[in-house]
Amino acid sequence: MIERVDLTHYHYVFTEPELSGLKQKNYFYGKNGTGKSSLVRAIKEQYEGEYAIQVFQGFDQLIGQNENLNAISLGEQNTEALALIEKIDQKIEEIKAETEMPEHPDDNHPNLFLQVNAAKAIVNEQQQCLLNFWRKAASAIKNDHLALTGPNYNKNNLCNDIPKAKALSDTEIIDYESTINANPIDMSMIEKVVFPVFGALSKISEATNEVLGTVVKPSKILAEIDDSPEKQNFARLGMQIHQRETGECCAFCGNEISNARWEDLDSYFSDEIKRLEKRINDGKQRMDSLIQRVDVPMRFFDEKQWHRKYQRRASEVFAEGTAQKESILNFLKGLKQQLIYKQSHLFEMVSPSDMTVPSDFTKIQEQYEELFSQNKDFNDNLAKERDSVIQALRGHWVYQKLVDFNYDSKVKALEVDKAEYETKLNILTTKRQELQIQKAERREAVDQTKNEAAAAKAINKLLYGLGDDSFELRHTPGAEKQNGLYKIVDKSGKERSIKTLSTGEKNILAFLYFMYDLRNADSFDARERVVIFDDPMNSNDDNCQYLIIAEIQHLLSDQNHPQFFLLTHNNHFYVQLRPNRPNYTNGGFFHLRHGDKTSILPITKPDQDLKTIYEDLWDELKFAYLNDKIIFMWNNMRRILETYGKFNFGYVSPRNIEAKLDNVEDKVLFLALLKSLHVNSHVGYETDIDLSGRDKEQLLLAFRQVFESLGADSHYVAYWDEDNLITHKHLIAFGVNTDAGMSKAK
Repeated sequence: MIERVDLTHYHYVFTEPELSGLKQKNYFYGKNGTGKSSLVRAIKEQYEGEYAIQVFQGFDQLIGQNENLNAISLGEQNTEALALIEKIDQKIEEIKAETEMPEHPDDNHPNLFLQVNAAKAIVNEQQQCLLNFWRKAASAIKNDHLALTGPNYNKNNLCNDIPKAKALSDTEIIDYESTINANPIDMSMIEKVVFPVFGALSKISEATNEVLGTVVKPSKILAEIDDSPEKQNFARLGMQIHQRETGECCAFCGNEISNARWEDLDSYFSDEIKRLEKRINDGKQRMDSLIQRVDVPMRFFDEKQWHRKYQRRASEVFAEGTAQKESILNFLKGLKQQLIYKQSHLFEMVSPSDMTVPSDFTKIQEQYEELFSQNKDFNDNLAKERDSVIQALRGHWVYQKLVDFNYDSKVKALEVDKAEYETKLNILTTKRQELQIQKAERREAVDQTKNEAAAAKAINKLLYGLGDDSFELRHTPGAEKQNGLYKIVDKSGKERSIKTLSTGEKNILAFLYFMYDLRNADSFDARERVVIFDDPMNSNDDNCQYLIIAEIQHLLSDQNHPQFFLLTHNNHFYVQLRPNRPNYTNGGFFHLRHGDKTSILPITKPDQDLKTIYEDLWDELKFAYLNDKIIFMWNNMRRILETYGKFNFGYVSPRNIEAKLDNVEDKVLFLALLKSLHVNSHVGYETDIDLSGRDKEQLLLAFRQVFESLGADSHYVAYWDEDNLITHKHLIAFGVNTDAGMSKAK
């Protein structure tokens, strides 16, 4: 049993850190806002694992509503499932609203389904436009260029050609068409051209410039020649044109040239001069040799040896070769002329050649070789080349059709629209997949619903006792075999809208289900049970309060009832459920008083507790009895029975008590009092009954017989309290006023 509750975590609510002194039965009275629900949470947080704690806190967790089916659910499990199902149903409807054809389409605000269809229609229209283009273009190209397409060219062939489509120049078109009509060339009859090969012209130029820049000096001084280059050259030339024979005369002066003069001249012109002369002569000879090698007849370009594809370039190579030949010849001849000039100017520096060194035939030879090889390969693979140019020409005409149609922009537009369509379609597909997931989750939630037929039957039996305010639950099958759904049927058998259920009616349904579930709790749970009622009755439950009180009293009548906690803000409800004669010394009674925080005050004596109106009625009856007030006694008896009947009408029907009339001494009084129990039948009270000739003991006897007929002897004895009443009689005999109720009676 729970004996204490730690409240340290709720220091902001309660002044005390701990609640102690708890008993098997515990009663708490406190106005709203005094922390009753916080106390319940503290109990659950501290003991939920150790004890099997069941809490009633109203209808929210136990009663659910399905407005579509106009039905309610019973039980926490079904209510949770119903809430989940309704949430899923709402999600399903939201998804359907987006993914299905709407009943009333709105062109201004289309849903996802319509957006996808519209996007698909645009894509289909563009694809059809392209399809028509492919067909017409293929047909036109086939009709205009049958040799390129063949008779079976169609849209599929055109689509295959589109990636290879490319514009051709007019020259390329002519070349490609000539390739189609070309005949093979006998390449074995063609002699390849070999251009002259020689050393690098740059080195020849460098060697020549070195000779031109060489200056020699005489080894002997001849005064008549001095350092004059002109005289030196004149003398050197004279030595070359005259003979060394005796008697040879000088062509300039006419004098005989003596041997001594020849010796002087030989001494003057050293061996270095001779070596320079030799270098000049060798250079001239090399120039002559090169000129001879270069200056050979060039083969003229013969277009018959070349396919049209290579004719233009081959002609250019031959022309470049001829031009290069002339450039090289002019260069070599120029170097030779400079050497000749140097030969007559040995003793002076000659400026180096300023001629640009031309390229040799190496590059031209490579170009020719490559072109010759291409021409040969083309000739060897002429059939394959024809297929290639046919494809190229066909691609050209396809390209022209694409340009005329503005094909690229249309394809890009289609790609954009198709991407948008696929994006929306993916969203639609995802939502439809989500719809299937939601449906599966709904089926799973439905499978979790519990059949509460037995509970509904028991609840209906108790609701019947509400009289004119009664109603009943009638099972209704939910979608996909959903259990625990019930319609509300009024006393006449007519179905009620669940929207008309008052808060009190929902509360009594939840309370009765809770009590049923409490009585049928899992017997396999070995933990000690604790039941908590957190404000089980609200202000709308006045017509049901007696049923709620009776149910709780019935629970407490069980000798082995679970530990009991009642927390309420309703003072009448509190005093009705509290024992008739509370034993405050044993504890279990508490008031919650709110200041800055809530104080939990144990009730240890009667004057600290609340008092019932019902108890006041019994006190007033005692006062009337002791003071011989017959009419006052009569009215109080009927009010007591009326109040008692409200508490117990659901269990004992007064209609069945009339069978006991034979055992009743004063049947008139008995029936008149008995009618006071018909609180819901609108039977008028017999206020005009003749009480003359009847004393208070006769009234009291009839009153007691009614309680005995109801099986409530102990109830009568407890409230009448005969022993205490005798004490009152003695006090009255001495003239002592014993009851504050006297002022009320007056």
